[in-house]
Amino acid sequence: MKTQVVLGTFFGDEGKGSTVQWLCKESIGRGEKPLVIRYSGGSQAGHRIICNGIEHVCSSFGGGTLLGVPTFLNENVMIDPISTKIEFEQLQKQGITPKLYLHPNLSIITHYDVAANQADKKVLSHGSCGEGIYHTFLRGKKGRKLTYIVANTDPVESLNMVRSYYETDMNEDLDKKFIEAVAWLNKFAVITYLPPVGYDCYIFEGSQGLLLDMDCGFMPHCTPSRVGLNGMTGTYLKDAEVFMVMRAYLTRHGNGYNPSRADMVREYFDVEEPTNRDDGFQGVFKYGLFEENMLRRVFDRHHIDNWKNQYGLTINGVVTHLDCQIEDCIPFYDKNQEYVRYSEDSFLRKLSTYFDNIYGSYSPELSDEQFKQFTPDF
Repeated sequence: MKTQVVLGTFFGDEGKGSTVQWLCKESIGRGEKPLVIRYSGGSQAGHRIICNGIEHVCSSFGGGTLLGVPTFLNENVMIDPISTKIEFEQLQKQGITPKLYLHPNLSIITHYDVAANQADKKVLSHGSCGEGIYHTFLRGKKGRKLTYIVANTDPVESLNMVRSYYETDMNEDLDKKFIEAVAWLNKFAVITYLPPVGYDCYIFEGSQGLLLDMDCGFMPHCTPSRVGLNGMTGTYLKDAEVFMVMRAYLTRHGNGYNPSRADMVREYFDVEEPTNRDDGFQGVFKYGLFEENMLRRVFDRHHIDNWKNQYGLTINGVVTHLDCQIEDCIPFYDKNQEYVRYSEDSFLRKLSTYFDNIYGSYSPELSDEQFKQFTPDF
């Protein structure tokens, strides 16, 4: 069984979904049957993919969806039945009927969790997406976890439990939508404790960037999930290929770390952000120059070298948005925090000292045909 893992290197929004789609296409080209496994986070993921003229933002479905690759959500994922049903309907309108496998013990997000999240100023100040992730996590920590199997058994009683926890009034309209969505999931999704058999390649899709991880990220501006290799079991890590995705510059959506020289990036980089708007709960989408020191901190905080040696991992770097350059060069800060302007080859050669292989993509839309391996030239 081939295992591949796609991780966001910094703060998210790097191109994880399109990297997953690229790996799915490569797997299919080898005559394999790939399966995408989501193992962290929930409906706050916004992985934009484009294939054959169809565009979709994946939240509950994996990055291989437009290629017909199924998704398995394991027990560490949180799922919002209402938003998942809406996403399914959006896909159907574009002629796509996805296949979804669910672990029976994954956590259920209710509309009451979402409402509590959006009313919590402290949590919002940490950079929350307002999708109910933190409050679902906290409710579970306090012994009120709602699993899919329980919600499916009696969704009315499940909602009563959640309402009681929050001491809030009933929302009859959303209650009805929730009950209908759970009933739909019961008919649509396949329930299984383990990834289904019959697949040749498991592609694990991370949900957020590594510096947002609940154990190794920059607190308190983190997500309540283990989004790195620490969120996986060793069963699947043996000899796995890991793909750490990053842009040619830094981004940050939400409060917390502010990338350096946002003025330069905002002025010179021609980048479309159709899914990273400035008017949501996370506020302004921030840009900054790439910082080599930040990459070193990721490797240190997540003990990447230890994971590599323990499981025989191949650590690959994937750099996206390479066409967003200033005067045919990529400006960044090196490990001494000195401002440097490098050609594309020099920039990638610099990064290759951290990785076994380097791949790149030349489009903000991250079309899978535009990925290229650079390591042989080095």
